[in-house]
Amino acid sequence: MTKLPDYHNQEEFQNRSRKLAEIRQANVEPYPHKYTPTHTALRLQQDFNSAEIGHSDDAAAGTTEPVKVAGRLVLFRTMGKNAFAHLQDETGRIQIMFNRDATQVTGYAQTGEEAEVSAYKFIEKKKK
Repeated sequence: MTKLPDYHNQEEFQNRSRKLAEIRQANVEPYPHKYTPTHTALRLQQDFNSAEIGHSDDAAAGTTEPVKVAGRLVLFRTMGKNAFAHLQDETGRIQIMFNRDATQVTGYAQTGEEAEVSAYKFIEKKKK
């Protein structure tokens, strides 16, 4: 009989294992095989650095180009109806904003976790 590693007895490992089982019971693949981003953080910065500063209403109206990025969420801060996050990939970091009324969350609804977030792209401010 194989002895389990010591970390299997730790509370954090047991919590994560339980959440993973709940996600799989909801028929959601927690580690999807393919996700194809359309942009990187660096490309977004290069493509839109000289663009006019936009507004979230323009994005909500669908007049902005949709983009898909992949990366690590390194900061998340809520402020009323809005939430701000920093998403970092291998090329850099971008700030994203979520509005409670305009953001659609799909995925892990039964477990309270977010799988995929659809929002609108707009440029709020630029670094000087």
